[in-house]
Amino acid sequence: AAAVAFGAHAGLAMAMRGRTARHAEVQTTTTTTYMESAADERLFEQVYLDYATEYLKGPMYHNDLKVQGFLPEYPGDPMFKQGKMTSNVVGNLKTFSSNELAFFAVLFFAIGLYGALMFWWFDPQFLRADLTGQINP
Repeated sequence: AAAVAFGAHAGLAMAMRGRTARHAEVQTTTTTTYMESAADERLFEQVYLDYATEYLKGPMYHNDLKVQGFLPEYPGDPMFKQGKMTSNVVGNLKTFSSNELAFFAVLFFAIGLYGALMFWWFDPQFLRADLTGQINP
């Protein structure tokens, strides 16, 4: 076992030594510095302007593109296109998988069924109110 451990360490040391030597050889090449052209500067200004414009449409500023109709809409996610509904109608639910939606459907059904059975059958509230005049005696 000691021989295997020693051999493994020796092999790793040799590999690292060779890698370091190759890395030192690669670094001797010259590098050129980046010079920004006029087209790059215009592109940066355009991207910055677009970003700032969209940022100002955020929740702290009033903009007509943010006004909600009868459905809650987010800017850039239209509910209707050419008179037809888009997939944005489901809102935040489009990030859930069908398994997760099925799980939540069963979970909420079970919670509702439990509440209904407790209210009407196992702990009848209206019968108690009729007998005692109080729902929570």
